[in-house]
Amino acid sequence: MILDDKILEIRLKQQPEFMLRLQEVLVNWKLQDKPGLILQARPVNNAVLDVMDIKVRSALRDGIDSNDTSGWWDNLQAPRVLHNLHGITGIVNTDAPTWLTEAHRDGHMLAGVWNFPDLPARDKQATAIADWYVSFFIEAFRLMANVAAAGALSGEFQATATLVKANMLRYAARNSAGYAGVTGEQCLSQNVQWSIQGAPIGSADWYALAKTMAQGIAGAYRAPLR
Repeated sequence: MILDDKILEIRLKQQPEFMLRLQEVLVNWKLQDKPGLILQARPVNNAVLDVMDIKVRSALRDGIDSNDTSGWWDNLQAPRVLHNLHGITGIVNTDAPTWLTEAHRDGHMLAGVWNFPDLPARDKQATAIADWYVSFFIEAFRLMANVAAAGALSGEFQATATLVKANMLRYAARNSAGYAGVTGEQCLSQNVQWSIQGAPIGSADWYALAKTMAQGIAGAYRAPLR
């Protein structure tokens, strides 16, 4: 249970809503036992986001127009938008979500993916978080910025990320020929928690933060520098 993880508790102590809303998503969608990468952001100052505004709902539903390797999360384009306790959820499959996005009435937003490829690992296959999941950070941060802009939110936001059940995944990277294979070491921590960081949403610093945080994926598996 996420709420029992002391490292998460300490890292997120200054903003417990990150931990609480992560727990709610995992429990409500029965994802506690599956590996997943969840990004969250929330405004530093008190805010109100009208999630019933058609512009906000459309921004969440429309996802991101991207040419990156985003088939594993469908460019965050949500065919269904549902109510949740705090706001709205964009989702592709309600039975077994492979990814989802949320926008909450207090400006809190999140994006999570639970869809990972099986890739070569010596003489077998292993489920892995691959180097192209760097794009998930960038697309999620773009989506959050789009939703914030649609709801007239701006200013400093805090952001963090959690890799749940990280020890059930390996890390994979593409070689010079473009083929992906497992590299690095096994992650011995059950969950990996990024520290809370901040930047003005939608700014150059916001997108730089996405790229910086994305580097933590390879770091969690002690992948060799290339």
